[in-house]
Amino acid sequence: MAEDKEILMVWGMHIGISSKPEASQRTKNRIRERGREGFLVQSSPPIQSCKALENRQAVLVVAASDGERRGDRWMGWLPMNEVTITHWHADSRKGKV
Repeated sequence: MAEDKEILMVWGMHIGISSKPEASQRTKNRIRERGREGFLVQSSPPIQSCKALENRQAVLVVAASDGERRGDRWMGWLPMNEVTITHWHADSRKGKV
């Protein structure tokens, strides 16, 4: 099995995130419900140990677009061992990475 490629991430960077097959239902739901337009990195350094996720390595992100209501943007930690991160581009939202 090929190793995951790491990408350089910096605060404010627009990224695409997809869940790995073994990801928790929480992670899958957040990405499906909030990640249509990608996410913006909100932590610096981007990958940190998160106590809320049992000290796993995680990235703090905010949804790049509003939710159902204007100004309703989800912000939260996603565990690195449950996600694949890519550079965002227009085709990302269509599943054409």
